[in-house]
This record gives sequence, C-alpha cells and structure tokens, in this order.
Amino acid sequence: MADVTLSHEYEKVDDIPEPFRPLYEERGGKHMLTRITGITTQADLTRVNRALEAEKTEKARYKSQWDGFFGDKKPDDVKAQLDRIPELETIAAAKNINDDKLNELADNRARSKIAPLERDNQTLKSQLAERDDIIQRFMAQEETRTIHDSIRSVASKASVIDTAMEDVLMLAERCFELNDQDEVVTKDLPGQTPGLRPDVWLTEMKAKRPHWWPASKGGGAGGGFGGQGGGDNPWSHSGWNLTKQGQIVRESGEKANQLATQAGTKVGGQRPPAPK
Repeated sequence: MADVTLSHEYEKVDDIPEPFRPLYEERGGKHMLTRITGITTQADLTRVNRALEAEKTEKARYKSQWDGFFGDKKPDDVKAQLDRIPELETIAAAKNINDDKLNELADNRARSKIAPLERDNQTLKSQLAERDDIIQRFMAQEETRTIHDSIRSVASKASVIDTAMEDVLMLAERCFELNDQDEVVTKDLPGQTPGLRPDVWLTEMKAKRPHWWPASKGGGAGGGFGGQGGGDNPWSHSGWNLTKQGQIVRESGEKANQLATQAGTKVGGQRPPAPK
C-alpha cells in the first residue's frame, strides 16, 4: 500500500481514504480521528497553549500588583511592617497621648519587635526537637550495640552455642543497661539482682537456660552458678565451698562480691539458708 497522509479531521467522509474511514467519527459536522489512542491532535495542542498563555497572563498580573503595592520590598520586610499595624493604629487614634496610650504604644511596639523572634524561636524549637529525637535514637542504638558486643564476647568465652546467641542477645536487651560509668550491668528488675556483670549473669542463666550450652557441658538445670539450688556458686547454700570462694576472690573481687550477693550473703559472710 502506498504511503497515505491522514488529517485529524475531514469535512466530508468521501475525503477520507477508504481503508481508514472506520477510524473516524462524526462530531459537530466534521469527521474526527478518534479510534486511535495516544495521538496528540491539533485541538489538544491548542488547549495546552491556551492554558500556558492564561497562566503567564495571571502570573504577570500578580507580579504587577505586587510591584505596585510593595515595590522592591521582600516578603520578610512586609511581614515586619504588618507586625507594626497595632502600634501605628494606636498612634493614629490617639489625640492626646497620656500614660495609658504610651503604655499601649510601648506594648504594641514590643509585640511588633517580638513577633519575628517568636516565629524564629518556634522554628528553632521544631528543629531542636527533631535533632533531640535523632540523638535519642542514636544513643539507644549505640547502647544496644555496646550491650550486644559485651554479651557476645562473654557468651563466646562461656561456650554458649552459636544457635542460642540470638536468644541470649534478645534477653540481654531487656536485662542490661549502661551505668554512669558506661559499664554493662543488669537493671533493677523484679526477680533480678541489679548491677551484675555479664559473666555473672550468664552463670545464673546456666540453670535457667541450660539449652544455651552444649549438652555435654550443660549439666541440666542444676549445673552452673545461681538458679534455684545455687549450683556451682560457692557462696550458695548447696554449693558452699570456701576453697572456690578464695580462688574467685583472688581472680576477681568484683565477681566474688556479685556471686555472694546473688546467693544472699557476702564475701566473708555466713552460709545462706537453704532455699524454700
């Protein structure tokens, strides 16, 4: 088929090349190309151009009005002048300036000066609140990371199995915090001794979470420091052992104090009573 040039509209149907007549539809006495989507017609272009021209005209009108009213003043300059309206109204209305009028004038002038500062202050407050929120979230993330690193290091040395590490870290997030010296210690929670180091806390977990350790080393619910029966804690009633106490005191006096406190006594103190 030879090349055919189609128009968007025809006056008569006979003017339309015969194979393409089904693509046209009669509208307003003319035959319009309507059966093909995605084609931009001259009418479409005309409408867009008219809309652009109308927008340019409106913009020019607003600019002319602004220039006529405010000249080369900036919006902030106009706001400052508007803030002075109450002050100027007081001056205009005052026939005789007395103390009351002077006070009113001073108040209005003060408000006109303060208004821009209050706007800036509100903006600064919003910015500071946003920054404080970011800082708090960052500090919380940093604290969690520090706790995780400390617990992970101690748990690895204590032979906690890899598959239990996620469970260990999740529980540690609830049980630990950073003290004033940025040290990782247990929180003051119901049923938990506050201020314990991660290694001492893990000895207690050996009885409460034996599945964290390999079966050959777990020793069941009775193995490990802490727990209901005390286990290997040499300060507990069931595990009382002066030789082991002396060994731990020589290795770490702080750990010894924590284990003794956990068992309900103190270093050099009496053997605690049996749990009921």
